[in-house]
Amino acid sequence: MTFRGPPIATQTLEVADQILKKYQKESHNDVEREQSHVGGEEKAKFVKDLHVQVQERIRRREKQVAHRVNKGCKKVVF
Repeated sequence: MTFRGPPIATQTLEVADQILKKYQKESHNDVEREQSHVGGEEKAKFVKDLHVQVQERIRRREKQVAHRVNKGCKKVVF
């Protein structure tokens, strides 16, 4: 989170909460504005690429876990 301007001193907790909520709304609106500029095709491509990356991470993690679980076991061929 980035803060704009100098630190703000308040007398009461209620005022501090109001200021914090205002800044949170502004930052949330900034994110929405950035995402609204992305076209449907670009967003779909981003999501597909993200899914591929997540699937690769899951497969890699499964291999690591299987290696750790089977560590020290004998391989038996029938």
